[in-house]
Amino acid sequence: ITSSFFQVHNTLQSVTMQNFPALTNIEDFFLSECTGLTKVFLTLPQLTNIDPFFLSGCTNLTELHLKNLTALESIGNWFLDECTSLTELYLNLSSVKHIGDNFLYECTSLTELYLNIPSVKTIKKTVLS
Repeated sequence: ITSSFFQVHNTLQSVTMQNFPALTNIEDFFLSECTGLTKVFLTLPQLTNIDPFFLSGCTNLTELHLKNLTALESIGNWFLDECTSLTELYLNLSSVKHIGDNFLYECTSLTELYLNIPSVKTIKKTVLS
């Protein structure tokens, strides 16, 4: 998926993506600044890389379901930053080796967080600030 896919789309409320068997990379600014977005459901079994600013600034996002990310190895900077309405997050990222700067930065409403990241080798600065 190319850079700035649906960036700054204020009326989009829900996104469901599944059955994209060849999708291996999500580029910069995927659904960033989509302030009307409340729900995202992604099932992407071949995804290996998420570039910076994934769902960044989605201030009304309350539900995020990332399933079957068994090939994901790298998460870029500013992953889910400023998702201030997100209260629960469950991420099974068993194959992730690298997590960039500002992972979950300013997710100020998070009350439950489950992270399974047994293969991680690098976590950059400012995680869960």
